Amino acid sequence: MKDAANVNLTTGEGFSDRFARWDMAYRSIQTEPFLGQGFGQELTYLNLIGSEGRAHNAYLTVWLELGLGGLLLFLAAIFQFVRAGMVSLRGSAISVSGSLDHSADLCAESR
Repeated sequence: MKDAANVNLTTGEGFSDRFARWDMAYRSIQTEPFLGQGFGQELTYLNLIGSEGRAHNAYLTVWLELGLGGLLLFLAAIFQFVRAGMVSLRGSAISVSGSLDHSADLCAESR
């Protein structure tokens, strides 16, 4: 258990060799940074160049498979999702406070 829980941030030991996998993914991105290797080709391409498996990083995976355009589209979708949540939260807070203000006005008018 002690060996399984031991993590070394400088070498990546304890992270399933993720630093090495990220390095291999980054090297494969450098071969085709704008077009990518093709959708669903991460494991095939990484195994072909000698990696032990997937990159275990969504951003590197999207960039490797779909290129820079795919990565920008992925980041835009995440931004829109977060923005919609923030607008929704802000809108619900305003409508709640607005309805309370409106109900206070109605109570004052009814007196």
